[in-house]
Amino acid sequence: MNKEEFFKKIEAIALFFEKVAAHIAIITGFVMVFVVIYGVFFRYVLNNPPRWSEELARYLMIWMALLSSSVCQQRKEHVRITFLIERFPKILQRIIVFFTQVFIFYFFYIMFSYGILMVRGAKYQISTSMGISMQWPLLIIPIAALMNMIQIFLQIILEIKPNGYVLKNEKLKKIRG
Repeated sequence: MNKEEFFKKIEAIALFFEKVAAHIAIITGFVMVFVVIYGVFFRYVLNNPPRWSEELARYLMIWMALLSSSVCQQRKEHVRITFLIERFPKILQRIIVFFTQVFIFYFFYIMFSYGILMVRGAKYQISTSMGISMQWPLLIIPIAALMNMIQIFLQIILEIKPNGYVLKNEKLKKIRG
């Protein structure tokens, strides 16, 4: 396997994880909108608000947002301050990006570790309105952290790609302008 094939496979793995996270986030977003409309209809039209709709919509929004963060991680679309970094030579820019990614990876590692502890500790906690174990809403914390860690690890590998190899996301950004 040559270098270009290796980086194509790494990029394909990153795109696969992005698509999985994006599809789940889109589904949770649609379900959240439906639950909110359902809750509003029952509250204001039928004067019989369901107790669980607000809580479920809140949990779905959290799931959607945290899963979307790994999509942004893969697309390199998180908010960054680049005006200072862009003034440095290319090699220094790459070093800064590398250490930034390592730091962010460590943050998500901590989030993953404590997320597992939170999920375990919430075994007997019951949600207020829905009556389910709080393990289910909290499960997104370690899942999202793991998805982000995978994306960051793959992005670190892709940072050392050969100079002539252009990633699919880079091609799309050029097309979109």
